[in-house]
Amino acid sequence: MKKKLSFCLIAIIIAIMCISQAYACTGFAVYKNGVYYGMNFDYPQHELLFRVYSSGDMEVFSFEFEYNKGIFVPLLKMNSEGLFINVQAEYPEKKKKDIRNDDEIFTYEVNTNVETKTTCQEVRSLLEERRLINCFKTLHNLVADISGDAMIVEAGEHKNDITNIEDDFIVMSNFNNASFDGLDPDEVKGAGARRYKEAYRYISEHDSFAVDEGLELLELVSQTEHPTQASLVLDAKEKTVYISIARDYERIFKFDILKRTLESYRGFTNKVFLEIGEEGITSKTLLDIIKDDEENKENVAFIHDNLVNATVVEETVKEETTDKRKILRTIVVCVILIFVFKISRKSKNK
Repeated sequence: MKKKLSFCLIAIIIAIMCISQAYACTGFAVYKNGVYYGMNFDYPQHELLFRVYSSGDMEVFSFEFEYNKGIFVPLLKMNSEGLFINVQAEYPEKKKKDIRNDDEIFTYEVNTNVETKTTCQEVRSLLEERRLINCFKTLHNLVADISGDAMIVEAGEHKNDITNIEDDFIVMSNFNNASFDGLDPDEVKGAGARRYKEAYRYISEHDSFAVDEGLELLELVSQTEHPTQASLVLDAKEKTVYISIARDYERIFKFDILKRTLESYRGFTNKVFLEIGEEGITSKTLLDIIKDDEENKENVAFIHDNLVNATVVEETVKEETTDKRKILRTIVVCVILIFVFKISRKSKNK
């Protein structure tokens, strides 16, 4: 009973969150020279939470959004076996139900499968037995695993709509993917079509794809209208997550899922290293770290500039001193020459 109430609460929160202010996100799974997942969360500024918790023998990384004080909604999860599930808004809206039957599953419930399953096929098998339905808000999920199997799952009018990966990557934004399954990417229309095409093109043009490419891609499709609050690239094999906050793609954090540590990956003046407890770490804390680092960077720049200025002054003084010495030597030589000349003349006169 408590579990059902919890699911209903999450559904209501997601619904209110999405209805009150539209948001748009971009997700991907790429299998080239590794296994990399990614997501942009595009939404007005709210508190975010990054945490790890145990589920059986697995560790689960969860990226969550704070709808109300102390109440967080999971948007992305990946377990230590590499199963990844990302929930995003889907437009246009579809038929919804407040209550589901036992042979149905709400779209917001799909990401709970990372707690018990390890493969995309296991989720696919579950959806063969249970019908996807939307509750309050239309959502779809990107499901991917470490083997290279991935799919986008949506609640269809008469059945579950599943768009399977066809190449070595898959991209999800906010339009209904089933409507364009099998078509050329340039034919895609609807919410997030531009971001989808840009992401598709970027991945297609890169034979090699890893963390830095993932971050570059997310920066490419980041938004200001529905501001990108966080960008995440997940390395499924290394079990690490790379995090950019508030479109700061210069300073990147690295979250180790198994060690439960957060450290600086790139762009920081000083090294960052934190052990993360059960409560996780919030975006506010990460922003405070970035602010401190920016101040340190300014201080370092100030010291550097003053050292440079001091060096310039010192060199100038040296040059001036050298010039004065040269003039003095010249005067001395001239005096000596005049003195020698006078003596020489006197000698001749005698």
